[in-house]
Amino acid sequence: MIDIDRFKKGQTVTGRASLKEGKTTPPRAFVEGDLIDIMDDIGRYAQIGRDDMEILRQKNKSGSGKAGIGTARTRGEIIDKLFKTEYLVKTKTKGKVVIAPTEKAIRLYDKLSETRTGRILISPEMTANWEKGLAGIEEGTVSFDEFIEKMVQLINAMVTEMLGDSSGKKPA
Repeated sequence: MIDIDRFKKGQTVTGRASLKEGKTTPPRAFVEGDLIDIMDDIGRYAQIGRDDMEILRQKNKSGSGKAGIGTARTRGEIIDKLFKTEYLVKTKTKGKVVIAPTEKAIRLYDKLSETRTGRILISPEMTANWEKGLAGIEEGTVSFDEFIEKMVQLINAMVTEMLGDSSGKKPA
């Protein structure tokens, strides 16, 4: 692997290149157990900052030492809810039951990805921030009211941004 950061824009580089003809293959489809594994080790699948990864690692109650989201109990509940609310669907492909997002899920993800606050909401870093706030409440360094106020501010900012309101007024 070449470290491209050591090169400067416009710099001349010498070397050899080769072209290999072949076919790409799509990634393997997820099965239900994969979703639990991904949630238990989200740090392996998503780009997360070092500090946020450490927070998730410390709060992962599975004892795996991985940067996970949710708990062993809540992960299954979350996945069940995604099926019940029609964000995920099971399909049979080549005799195997696989998990796929629905159009509804893809539209929601795309919409959230369009805004700064939406991108925050769908990121594992958001979970890390919530865990950090909850740990602060446990330790007595953050009051419950402070934590809730920050969440209300974030939700208000998200709603305002998603509705395209630049007036700064809080949503009704």
